[in-house]
Amino acid sequence: MMPRLHRSITSGLLIIWILSLTVYGGPLQADSSLDRIDCLPGGVEYGEDACLRKGCVWDPNVSNGIPHCFVPKKGYGYKVASAKLEYGRSFSVELERIAVDKSLYGGDYDRITFEVTYISNEILRFKLRDMENKRFQVPVQEKFELLNDLPEISTLAYKIDFNETIGEQFSFAIRRHYDNTILWDTSIGGLTFADQFLQIATYLPTENIYGFGENVHESFRHNMQYKTWALFSRDEPPSNGNINLYGVHPFYTCLENNGKSHGVLLLNSNAMDYTLLPAPALSYRAIGGILDFFVFVGETPEDVIFHYTSLIGRPVMPPYWALGFQISRYGYNNIGSMMAAVERTKNNNIPLDVQHADIDHMNNEKDFTWDEDNFPDLDKYMEREKEKGMHFIIILDPALVANDSSYEPYFEGLSRKVYITWPEDIPEEDRDYPPNVDTSTGIMFGKVWPPGPVAFPDFFKKETQEWWVEQIVKYYNNGLKFDGIWIDMNEPANFGTNHDIPWYCHDKENPGVCWSLHCPINKYDDPPYKTYAAYAYGKDVRLSDKTVCLAGTQGNNDMYRHYDVHSIYAWGQVIATLEAAHRATGQRSIVITRNTYPSFGQWAGHWLGDNFSRWVDLHRSIIGMLEFNLFGIPYVGADICGFFDVPSPEMCKRWQQLGAFYPFSRNHNGLNNPEQDPGAFGDEVAIPARRALEIRYRLLPYIYTLFYFSSLLGSTVVRPVFHEFPTDKNTFGIDRQFLWGPAVLISPVLEEGQTVVKAYLPNDVWYNYKTGQKETEVGKEIQITDLEDPPIHIRGGFILPAQDPGLNTAESRKNPMSLLVYLKDGQAVGDLFWDDGVSVGKKKS
Repeated sequence: MMPRLHRSITSGLLIIWILSLTVYGGPLQADSSLDRIDCLPGGVEYGEDACLRKGCVWDPNVSNGIPHCFVPKKGYGYKVASAKLEYGRSFSVELERIAVDKSLYGGDYDRITFEVTYISNEILRFKLRDMENKRFQVPVQEKFELLNDLPEISTLAYKIDFNETIGEQFSFAIRRHYDNTILWDTSIGGLTFADQFLQIATYLPTENIYGFGENVHESFRHNMQYKTWALFSRDEPPSNGNINLYGVHPFYTCLENNGKSHGVLLLNSNAMDYTLLPAPALSYRAIGGILDFFVFVGETPEDVIFHYTSLIGRPVMPPYWALGFQISRYGYNNIGSMMAAVERTKNNNIPLDVQHADIDHMNNEKDFTWDEDNFPDLDKYMEREKEKGMHFIIILDPALVANDSSYEPYFEGLSRKVYITWPEDIPEEDRDYPPNVDTSTGIMFGKVWPPGPVAFPDFFKKETQEWWVEQIVKYYNNGLKFDGIWIDMNEPANFGTNHDIPWYCHDKENPGVCWSLHCPINKYDDPPYKTYAAYAYGKDVRLSDKTVCLAGTQGNNDMYRHYDVHSIYAWGQVIATLEAAHRATGQRSIVITRNTYPSFGQWAGHWLGDNFSRWVDLHRSIIGMLEFNLFGIPYVGADICGFFDVPSPEMCKRWQQLGAFYPFSRNHNGLNNPEQDPGAFGDEVAIPARRALEIRYRLLPYIYTLFYFSSLLGSTVVRPVFHEFPTDKNTFGIDRQFLWGPAVLISPVLEEGQTVVKAYLPNDVWYNYKTGQKETEVGKEIQITDLEDPPIHIRGGFILPAQDPGLNTAESRKNPMSLLVYLKDGQAVGDLFWDDGVSVGKKKS
């Protein structure tokens, strides 16, 4: 075996380190069934003949999800053609395809480039792209902040090994510098770079893998038994199965065996899959763009998030009032029911800061309008309540109705060419237009909530962002004086795509009156590999299901296909919406978005979507909350008591107790469901909700301080227990407990009829928050039977800033403050960040 070379290039000096001879390039596991890269994912083609045609290996004698057809490790992929070494912080290697007579999905590139760039001490970037660099690359990196100059090579936290021998099969390994732990090892094989199919795989150092999203994961630590998940934004409620939801986050963290941690981001916005293998290993499949990876090497799990957010941008600092309790409902239907919900909450002395207005407050679901028949004097009501310390958040959807001649926002956008259009390479006769619209504009119309065809703003155009800001500011000045904005349906969602009789069509005998968008057959809407984002819903489902046609064009000079930018549709929207909210209100505001992607946390928070009133969703909400803190979006929460279905009083009680500790704490309800704000159930829910929220409001100065450090350093607000105890293996799988920062441990009730909570207390000093007593049993699981309030423990050695609670934050901020001191070895420390809570910009303490 050839010795492995580690090439490190900096400051005009080429350094070659000769490493000791090691076994490298073969499987790390003796059992070859643990690391198979599936050659026939999706089941569209299957069987031995299909397998062999692709040049893969067939094994009929396996079960339990192990692939029968898999990519061979040797003789497939790319070999080294030449190494182009440049002085400085990067180098590149040219690669040549090995098996030119076989192809998984066609369109393979015969020559590609492997590029490595040392971004910082702790961040390594590597790319695999075609030689001519004409392919789509994710534009969000234009907003990545420039990092520091590269320091001396000896201080790098990583090193990269590869075989430079011409003609040898190419693979590489990334190691942690000081102990040689292998973080990535592509000798598992499967490397593919084709026009519409990219694949790469790696061995992993442990099974402690966290992150990836947005999916409904049943556990925070991933299941490694050949589990495949889709990443492609979709209007899909968080239900069951390995389906893809509203956002896309190709980022994971790994906790190594010694407690060190690292993270990896694949910067790709095309539809993709990721599969976790028991080796342990990981494979990716994407249908466009390039393979553009960032590796973040940290000392601790929190270090990794610090480095990750240093690249994608630090989280937004919410206004103080946005940390208060919030209520909402799709289906108030009139101002009386909205006012009644607010009064019920106040009359039960339940702290309340924010009332939301969903689309039922609009005039025919049209943005920048309100229904003055059913919501008369809504503007005056908002003004009166705001004088008492309340705040209001209104909803906006991206799609604008196009057949209302009196609707100015649409026509202003039309004159400025702000909408997604059909591409020139789709002939006019193949484009699908609704009846009675002007087709000369080339706009791609769809159907969402408003009564008529809609157009979708193209937020990749600067002109569109400016138009969106102007519409919001104009509406604030002439309409409702909102405090924050909730942007929904921005995957983007479209109803009934490719369906002859969509679900909203009530005239089945005359389906022509229920027009829905049909996408013509083309390479973008019908790629050779559709990814699990399509075939999870049926073998005939297309990627454009529930959205606009992927062939659509976007950006200045039609520079993008929707195929490439679909999952980052709302990127420009979140930026423009926060700017508009700041400009309109003159204060710090908050934006809550459904579609998310890496970097969105700089401008917006997120709610976990249209969940269900089921006990399992309480547990799932903790997992989602922990994941979005990894993703750099700490202002997150689930709809308390569930959006769909009807919660029992017991469920709503326990959910209110849990939801009091969501960073974004909102009770939200679906159309036609009974009222479920905590006051609607009587004392059975109202009293425990009040008690839990009083704890939250008492600790708001602590939470606010956590958000300040998050905005400054990127740290998590809600964090997994292992982030504070990374060498305690008992914490690695905990996802029924969570921490607020480093000091507050919450162990909620999550099951029907539960009378005992089993809570793990890591080996440290812990105090029972309710009694103030020090726990005598630590480093083990304890049983808690006092469940009147959510079980909370405070870690010794910390001082928590606190304040007497009020009925809203305007009142509580006038109340006396205190310090809650929890000693460890006679000492304790703490932090407090305090400002007026609403000024725009970050303030230094």
